Amino acid sequence: MDDTQAVAQVIESLEEGERIGHATARTIGSWFNDGADTVIYAFVSTGAMPTDTDTPCVDLLHALMRGVDEQTRSKNTDALLALDYYLEDREAAGDLGPGPGWSGMWVR
Repeated sequence: MDDTQAVAQVIESLEEGERIGHATARTIGSWFNDGADTVIYAFVSTGAMPTDTDTPCVDLLHALMRGVDEQTRSKNTDALLALDYYLEDREAAGDLGPGPGWSGMWVR
């Protein structure tokens, strides 16, 4: 099972109102990390979200989608929506900082 299949399996197993966990969020974020954007790199490597904005979730998602073609977005709709909900929950909880053990987390 590759990462794409593992993420899809996690998303399909979620009950109504459940969110993906840190490992799945990190995996999805890594798919869009081009290494050039420090906001994306910070999230993928540490779990940190932007703190210099009123809309960290929106800003991170915009950074992740910058330069991504429509076919790729369409192919990853479920994963991106799951990541959006995850980021919204973290933002609402004020949980914007790095996550302990983040670099060791992965979907599988």
